[in-house]
Amino acid sequence: MSTMTDFQYYFICLILCFLSTILIKSFFKKPTKQITTLCSLPPSPPALPVIGHLYLLSSSLSKSLHNLSTKYGPLLLVRFGASRTLVFSSASMATEIFKTHDLTFASRPSFAFADELTYGILCHHIW
Repeated sequence: MSTMTDFQYYFICLILCFLSTILIKSFFKKPTKQITTLCSLPPSPPALPVIGHLYLLSSSLSKSLHNLSTKYGPLLLVRFGASRTLVFSSASMATEIFKTHDLTFASRPSFAFADELTYGILCHHIW
């Protein structure tokens, strides 16, 4: 019976050491290139860690996004969960994005799990 308790004790100590190492490494980590590129992103309201900006949305999505655009400008970045979404609320911004910078925004992200799940039917290069 004591060997099982010893095993649990050592296992918990191993997990705590692993987690503390990860925490210390992330705390003392130097800023990466991704953090410096985030400086050039459009304005964004403060986000919560897991859900992002979902707490700012009400039952009427258009009214919520209109309120955010009046506060942060016609172009803003909103995070819904893990995905970032660019919201533009003026005709001049829509023209700028869809006509001037159309090649930048033309591609969709590819998801490996969807490709595996559908055997390449839905996420094929034709789509």
